[in-house]
Amino acid sequence: LTAAGGVDRLNRATGTFEHYSHSETDPNSLSHDVIRAAIEDQSGTIWVGTMSGLNKYNREDDNFARYQPSKTKPNCLSYDEVTFIYESPKEPGILWVSTGEVQNLSEGGGLNRFDVRTEKFTHFNLKPLKMKSRSGNVVGQIHEDKDGIFWVCSTQGLVRFDRDTGKFDYYLPDPNNIESYSNIIVSITEDIQGALWIRTQALDGIYRFDKENGYFQNFRHDPTDPSSLSNDLIMSI
Repeated sequence: LTAAGGVDRLNRATGTFEHYSHSETDPNSLSHDVIRAAIEDQSGTIWVGTMSGLNKYNREDDNFARYQPSKTKPNCLSYDEVTFIYESPKEPGILWVSTGEVQNLSEGGGLNRFDVRTEKFTHFNLKPLKMKSRSGNVVGQIHEDKDGIFWVCSTQGLVRFDRDTGKFDYYLPDPNNIESYSNIIVSITEDIQGALWIRTQALDGIYRFDKENGYFQNFRHDPTDPSSLSNDLIMSI
């Protein structure tokens, strides 16, 4: 994957790359050269999320099929920019596609359930909090915990998603300030004890989230404590 240069495929036998990019004259090329996400599903199909829709790689024809929003066709993708793609091991053939405008966080299409067999999208929109600085319908990483529960990164906190009911529950690291960058969740990692470790867009260290009581514990750098975090800027978990 590249930031704005399409997709490269490595031929491991020859050590050479084949490049795939968007072409205005070819409807079977990538829909956009800015790549946000990619996965190989359980059937071996490659899916690529771009700034302009979801793409399915056709191995036999060596090209792409595009899935994009439409004002005239029903059951399409909810928003252009795809930020994350996930397929649950317990639900083969169903892709969960996150959407949202990444740069300014100004717009989003929430979460999409895509049935690969029927090629139909079902939309799940987050109930927006009253924020002035950004949209609440921008979502990113989806983490499925050991109990099969979806936890979703969003611009309005950590979101618990019930796939059966379509209900969202919201958990804010900084509930006293909705506009805080601490409530923009960037990534989620689950430890062996089932706790979720949360990285945010703020320079505020790392959070440990207890799913049982909905409590966030914040770990930060303390210049007087050598056993604290070395820095509050977290790059990866």
